Amino acid sequence: MLATTLVAALAGCGSNQVIPRASTSAAEHLPANIMDVAACVTQSAPDLLADPSTPSLTEHLSECASTMLLNRDINEAIREADESYGLNFHNSSLAITGVAVDHELELAFYTEGNGFAEAGINHARVSLATCWTIVLDEGPNQPMATSGTPCDKDLVTRTNPTELVPFEDLDLAQP
Repeated sequence: MLATTLVAALAGCGSNQVIPRASTSAAEHLPANIMDVAACVTQSAPDLLADPSTPSLTEHLSECASTMLLNRDINEAIREADESYGLNFHNSSLAITGVAVDHELELAFYTEGNGFAEAGINHARVSLATCWTIVLDEGPNQPMATSGTPCDKDLVTRTNPTELVPFEDLDLAQP
């Protein structure tokens, strides 16, 4: 009887807080992951701008984010990934496109923030995601701009985040 009561008490202990804690953690990780990728890209700006071809971008961006989808047909790349080892994230991000126009380079990313919490036998996993761009130019002020961009619906279907967060709703100034 005591064991049954103890198990029931432990199972319910904090169960109403599991999802909110996982959500809070994911909401903290998403902007932090974006800032990590943006800092990495900014640091690599001279190399990225020097040769914006896809092979060069793949080489230089691989430290910042996964480049498995970079400048590829997303459906084809997802199908190939699923046939082998699945989507491979780096810094919780996928580099989607890199387009050079004149002396500017616009890079697009899909980034996730994940949170997990548990209390007793209850647990929750929350994944928040957004798509965003960063623009680099040959000037001294890098990055030139960051902004939101629509996410590819097939990519979102495949990654299946708990919530797709508009980039504009994120607080990138948080520590």
